[in-house]
Amino acid sequence: MSLKIKLISVMLVMILVVIAILSVVILNRSSGLQINAMYQYAEMLAKTHAIEIQRRIESFTGYTKILAQLLSEYETSSEAVRRSTYNNILESTIQQYEIAAGAEQINKAVIHVNEITSRTRDGINTLIKEVSRFKTE
Repeated sequence: MSLKIKLISVMLVMILVVIAILSVVILNRSSGLQINAMYQYAEMLAKTHAIEIQRRIESFTGYTKILAQLLSEYETSSEAVRRSTYNNILESTIQQYEIAAGAEQINKAVIHVNEITSRTRDGINTLIKEVSRFKTE
């Protein structure tokens, strides 16, 4: 073999080694970034759920205080008045909770749809970039 071919072979091997080393470094770095992003997302999710749980506890505490006040007058009122009053209160409380729960579910669904739309848009943009690399004229 000629010296030129040997030199070209050595250079190609060196280039391939450099590419392999760079690939390993990039993959290690990207996995580290991905792990950090996952931890940040988990922390944000935990904080969001903690706030939601705290809000619900406060809501139920308010209901408990109202019920305690209402039940404090239980023994002094007549049976018909008690039934009517407490049925009305319970019905209105149940209706308010159902309305709030429905609004919360709608809000979560809208947020989920927005997230999916964003991911889809990103995927489409990536696909357009990749496909444009293969266009022939």
